Amino acid sequence: MDIKPIRSSRIQDNVYEQLMEAILSGSIPPGQRITMEGLANIMDVSIMPVRVALQKLEVGGFVTIGKNRRIHISELSPDNLIEILEVRLLLECYAAEKACKTRSEETLKRLEKLHRLCNHAKDENTYLQANREFHMTIYSEAKKPILMETIDTLWNRYSPYLHILLRNEQTYKTKEFHNPHGKIIEAMKNKDPKSIRKWLAEDLGKAADVIKQGFKME
Repeated sequence: MDIKPIRSSRIQDNVYEQLMEAILSGSIPPGQRITMEGLANIMDVSIMPVRVALQKLEVGGFVTIGKNRRIHISELSPDNLIEILEVRLLLECYAAEKACKTRSEETLKRLEKLHRLCNHAKDENTYLQANREFHMTIYSEAKKPILMETIDTLWNRYSPYLHILLRNEQTYKTKEFHNPHGKIIEAMKNKDPKSIRKWLAEDLGKAADVIKQGFKME
């Protein structure tokens, strides 16, 4: 379990952030049982900040806290994946349509750079960071902060599924896998909302299809 002792004045925030990162990265895998006492010992903090962090994670759907104080990291499932994808498509396609009408030249340059980073990523962490920034750069151009906050929350709910997507590193190193990004940039350049919806839906759907195949292999 890749969790380190906390030695900061922002103890409560740091406990939450580190637990969230461990869950999103798969360091604490789905289905694993954890205890407040065990986490507090590992992080070298009292029970209280751990309890508060876990309560916040439960609200977000990342953990389940039973009446007997048994705590489990939320399991992944194809049904949950499909539901998240459906909501993401609604929100992200809407944001992209708005963004492509008002995008700046600076944003286009940023997207080109991030597209290259995705294409040439040497490891999954580099790819995931560049891919997320690519999408968020687009959506931020919609200038709708509440929408952005909701999209960001859904990305966090989706992140644990990425260990299935990237189980085979060749997945994110194939040219075909990155093709929708190039088409998305082209749609942004042309201020074409219909095209950006099409290619964004293909991008998100293609990743989800790989993940669903991963479930079948488990």
